Amino acid sequence: MKPIILVFLTTVGAINTFDVPWSARMLRSASLIPNISGGANHLFGMMFPTQIIFTVLLFLMAAYLGFREQRLIKKECATSDMTAGKVDISDIVDDPELSRPKLFWINVTLTILVIMALCLMPSIPSYYVFAFGLVIALAYNFPDLKQQNKLLKKYASSLLPIMPAILLSGVVVGVMQYSGMMKAMVDTLVKIIPSSMGPWIYIIIAVFSTPLMFIFTNDTWYYVLMPIIVSLMKAYGVPADIVIVTLFMNMGALLTPIAQPQIYIGIDLTHGAVDLQQYVKYAFIPIWGMSLVWIGLGLLTGAFR
Repeated sequence: MKPIILVFLTTVGAINTFDVPWSARMLRSASLIPNISGGANHLFGMMFPTQIIFTVLLFLMAAYLGFREQRLIKKECATSDMTAGKVDISDIVDDPELSRPKLFWINVTLTILVIMALCLMPSIPSYYVFAFGLVIALAYNFPDLKQQNKLLKKYASSLLPIMPAILLSGVVVGVMQYSGMMKAMVDTLVKIIPSSMGPWIYIIIAVFSTPLMFIFTNDTWYYVLMPIIVSLMKAYGVPADIVIVTLFMNMGALLTPIAQPQIYIGIDLTHGAVDLQQYVKYAFIPIWGMSLVWIGLGLLTGAFR
């Protein structure tokens, strides 16, 4: 199978992690609606019907690409050496400390229960639910307290960069709002934009979000552009949460290493078979098309209007 297809599919597979209530994107977005209790769960609930349909379409697209490759491989098998160009994955191994194959279904069940608690009991703070689930998971997966402490020290550090980003997002939005900067920008935009186009500005921005992400990072998208559009759309009577869910799924981030540096990891795993230019050229139109499908589904389900 062509390595570029594998890079593409694993990249777009990350879309399903974007809108879970505990993702960094969702926490960034929830910080923009502090007046709504359980903002992350609220936004997740708005997008969930659209996400179900979109996930089915992702699986269908992956199946189509897989069956197409299967046909091409069968045609080439008789005339070419199929051992050429294969990717060596012998150096990719799981962390043996985390492997618990005998407890797989118990862990799946606990994960489902935690997700159900997050979705069905929004009045309970998400950090309580996660803490409770973590304590249970550690108790039966790693009963040795010394091993628990070792693993916590090893992996907890990866969470630290997220915390100041969420806290500082309030500072950024607060400075823009209370200094008058945001109001001045919105007033200027209202004067420039034709009144007939005003109520649709947030959808127009969402349509062009894929190419726009080549000049934005995730932080500037959520902390600079999104608050401006939210404030602008208030003048046209569009609620903030509607604007946020419409602009939320900026899939162009899957194309640019500015916003998604893990793209380099995926390309590196092909051992030179794919470079960044090839990947962007291959994936740009499909990902933009997927973004347009997402917007269309959101409008049809009523989530984006």
